[in-house]
Amino acid sequence: MGGGVANFSDNHHYSCTPGSSLAAGKYMSGNLQAPSVAGHTYASKENVRQLIEERLQREKQMPPRDYSREIIVKWKKSADEVSKEALLNKCAAEKIHEKRDLSLLRVKDREKAIAELKRSGRVEFVEPNYPVQMLDVPNDPLFFEQWGLHTINAAKAWDKLAPNQDPVIVAVVDSGIDFYHEDLQGRISLDGAWDFVWNDNYPLDLDGHGTAVSGVIAAATGNATGIAGTAGRQNVQILPLRVFNLDGQADTYLVSQAIYHAVDCGAQVVNLSLGGPQYSQALADAVDYARERGVVVVAAAGNHEEGENDAVSYPAAFPGVIAVAASDGGDLVASFSNHGPEVMVAAPGVDILTTDIRYGGGGGGGGMTVLTTDVLYPNYTPVSGTSLATPFVSAAAAIIKSQLPGAGPDQVAEMIKKGVVDIGPPGRDDYAGYGRLDLDLVAAQLADAGTPGSGAVEMDPAQMLQIVFNQPVKIDGNTAAHFHLLTAAGAELPCTLYFVGEVNAGETGGYTTFWLKPRDALTAGQTYTLRVDAGLTAISGQKLAENYNLNIVVKAEEDNPVTPPSGDEGYSRTNPASIGTPLFARWNDYKGSHQAKIILVDIIRGEQAWQIIQEANSFNDPPQSGHEYILAKIKFEYLEGPDPDTQYHISGYDFTAVSEAGRDYEYCSVVEPEPDLDYRLYPGASCEGWAAYQVEVIDDKPLLTFGRDYDGKGGIWFKLYE
Repeated sequence: MGGGVANFSDNHHYSCTPGSSLAAGKYMSGNLQAPSVAGHTYASKENVRQLIEERLQREKQMPPRDYSREIIVKWKKSADEVSKEALLNKCAAEKIHEKRDLSLLRVKDREKAIAELKRSGRVEFVEPNYPVQMLDVPNDPLFFEQWGLHTINAAKAWDKLAPNQDPVIVAVVDSGIDFYHEDLQGRISLDGAWDFVWNDNYPLDLDGHGTAVSGVIAAATGNATGIAGTAGRQNVQILPLRVFNLDGQADTYLVSQAIYHAVDCGAQVVNLSLGGPQYSQALADAVDYARERGVVVVAAAGNHEEGENDAVSYPAAFPGVIAVAASDGGDLVASFSNHGPEVMVAAPGVDILTTDIRYGGGGGGGGMTVLTTDVLYPNYTPVSGTSLATPFVSAAAAIIKSQLPGAGPDQVAEMIKKGVVDIGPPGRDDYAGYGRLDLDLVAAQLADAGTPGSGAVEMDPAQMLQIVFNQPVKIDGNTAAHFHLLTAAGAELPCTLYFVGEVNAGETGGYTTFWLKPRDALTAGQTYTLRVDAGLTAISGQKLAENYNLNIVVKAEEDNPVTPPSGDEGYSRTNPASIGTPLFARWNDYKGSHQAKIILVDIIRGEQAWQIIQEANSFNDPPQSGHEYILAKIKFEYLEGPDPDTQYHISGYDFTAVSEAGRDYEYCSVVEPEPDLDYRLYPGASCEGWAAYQVEVIDDKPLLTFGRDYDGKGGIWFKLYE
């Protein structure tokens, strides 16, 4: 059973660099190092000018990107390097970059390559590498007041906030940052700053968009210089991650990698003032990775002109992302702001005065081409767009994290929903969401907020408790003493703690996943409490700030034999089980003995299944002639393995569709709808997902089997029909 994610709360920024580099000569490459900015002091004017000129010349010489020939591939864990290389050669594909099982490829024919990769059965998904855009619009250069901060009552909110010692890191995935701007000194996290265009640690902003966004979040307040950031005097640091080049080009692959990097480098909030109209599985996975680790993701709803697509952009349209619309000085939703059911909140986004790069360009996204002589002169400019509304909300999320370090993404979102003023029809609407942000109303909630509630989960008496942390935990002689399982009366039960995880070469040992196994059987129908004590230390040195509590409700055991008599329903091909019937499987492999409970939850067949598969990915192939798709939703509970740290990989490949006459059907290599059945489980965990199969149209009674012997005997069997 999954017990949720326990988050370390006093996040410090720490040293973090990507583990791989872009292929030299294929993408952009280089090793230009940042000048000394220790203590956030200026480098010499000559040094800055030289660095900027070098960057400009290098980027001007780069040929334009041809996204029509780029694809993103996520390989299955079972795909070995030899088979991948052979497949790339067959597709005439050139590898540009690879990390986290994601490959960015350049191909001669995108459609043919995608079709070939899908047919191979070696990929989880393959999709085009979509370009993404900055979401600002042309601005009025005469409007020079910070009306946005006044509208959201920022100054009133600041008076209610207690100072935070440990910084809250906000990753700004954008065009970089002006390291030398006077109003951003002391506000930039250098550890982990990265330029994904040039693959180095100096994400210098050549456009202005990223600097504009960063200023709205965290420009220094009370320094008698320029403007104030929305975060006020709270200790909020910007982690600049550059994905846009000089021409304003970026793509879903780079943005995905930047999100992964931000999370791994300790960011608590990710600001995405960017987007595009296309759904990307790679980007969706990166957002899920962030949220599962307690990181708040905030994204711009998008902009449109009259007659253009006005639907909410991705990644703002993904579930769990705080999608931000733009409002104007009249407290109305801006005419350019995209709208839809995904919009959660609005914030000022018209003529927002903010920091600008001080070496030419200007306007945050206009494209900088001329180096001025005033290299070290601080500059400010008004900018409009949902790009500029988004950082107001990111700053609000950072303020919440500064006061409630343990608050997860959902709790932060709920507080922001309640910290609004309704500017549209009563209640939530598709234009302003729940309303326009009011920072004072957010701060008022913080005054009364306590430790976020953890809710409750159910478990079977035979299961262990799984606890997942957002960072690797340091193992020492006192680690087990932080974990407790208590009865309703408060009595502590004796338990054994297992820690499970992977440590890469060169890393300090640490574990994110733990299992707590009661030494005696728990009582069905009773409620217990899992407690993890404050003070548990991550290998980064950060500590769990408050006790983590979770109620555990023990379910009654089902009266099903693990090894049923031969001939019982579901345990032979001639007597398959119906939908909803739990079947138990026991098998042996080279690791040892395994036991699982499997339920066929639902089936969808024919035209409806094909429609769902098309919606999952428009590049999925139609069924073969004379065949049709069947989608099977399968629940798999991994009850027992050889050891508590045994990991079992379950996917649609482990099941076989069989015709009524007994002939095997091939497993379909398509991008299945979410959630797809492809998980790695430890004993006690469970999952549920879809698997796709093709069967003959004339086959009225196809079957699904798991665990057959090589001679076709044994196994468990389900009806793929009702």
